[in-house]
Amino acid sequence: MIRKFSLLLKFFCCLLALPANAHHNFVSHYDMGAEPVSIEGIVQSFWFVNPHIRIYVDVDGNDAKETWVVEGRSRNILSREGWTGGEIKQGNTISVSGTPATKLKNHMLLSRVFVEGEEFRPQALERKLKEFQLGGDGAGTVSSHLDRAGMGGGTPDEQTRQ
Repeated sequence: MIRKFSLLLKFFCCLLALPANAHHNFVSHYDMGAEPVSIEGIVQSFWFVNPHIRIYVDVDGNDAKETWVVEGRSRNILSREGWTGGEIKQGNTISVSGTPATKLKNHMLLSRVFVEGEEFRPQALERKLKEFQLGGDGAGTVSSHLDRAGMGGGTPDEQTRQ
């Protein structure tokens, strides 16, 4: 009887460990049903790091400057979508929109960012790849862009096979 109870207790303890993955649950930190928030300001710093990128933006508030924290997806995901980490620099003027945080003041989850008027979206890889294929930014081919993004060279087919 004690052995069965012990096994049952161990089973339920293992079930309790499952919510440990909640760190990546943006719904628990951001109000996904709220209207998007938009800010404009000067980049204080840009952290192109894992587990999530962060942009610290100084915004002129009512009485004083406010610092906003804009959290984005992981560096790995954004790198695969074409970001290099050089898109945003300290001192850039940016406009950001995103989902407001539920508990923290001046925090948001990134959905769109305009840096000096140019848009960089987390889901913008397809558009960027078309620009590179057409040579629209003078960067050359898709493979040269992948090299600069730290994703290796070669054609897209070669990238898939690796």
